Amino acid sequence: MIKTRLGRIAIILGLISLLVVVFWVSLFFLIRQDKQAVREISQSNQQLIGGPNESFSLSKEKVAKINSYFLTSQATVKLLEDLEQIGRQKVVTLAVSQADDKATELKLNLTTTGSFSQTMEFLQSLENLPYAGRIERLELRKGESLWQSVFILRILKNKNV
Repeated sequence: MIKTRLGRIAIILGLISLLVVVFWVSLFFLIRQDKQAVREISQSNQQLIGGPNESFSLSKEKVAKINSYFLTSQATVKLLEDLEQIGRQKVVTLAVSQADDKATELKLNLTTTGSFSQTMEFLQSLENLPYAGRIERLELRKGESLWQSVFILRILKNKNV
């Protein structure tokens, strides 16, 4: 009786141990497959990018092109001339006053007077300026016959040049 109980317990413990070993081996196999899949994806991405040893570099032309989007101290006068020219082309009266000149950006207070369509054309043409800029706090007011717009034009500066 003790032998049969002891035999049953031994068989049950043996089966449980066998199941644990099989479970552990199957988990090890699944983890290995996942690692292999990650390696394959990583290798295919490296081939698309250009390999792990190829560094991302910009040519002098690309750096010059990127730098041209930022205002330099020499280009500030050209920017003001461009703004006045755009105002004449769009037939709006333009008043420019400086709001703030920081190391990283130039803020200009601009006031225009003209018809609504002329004012909108002027604002749209500011989008075509060759600088990284944006319009801030636009106010449009209707006068008796003309519209007046007051806004701040912010243009990023290249502090290294």
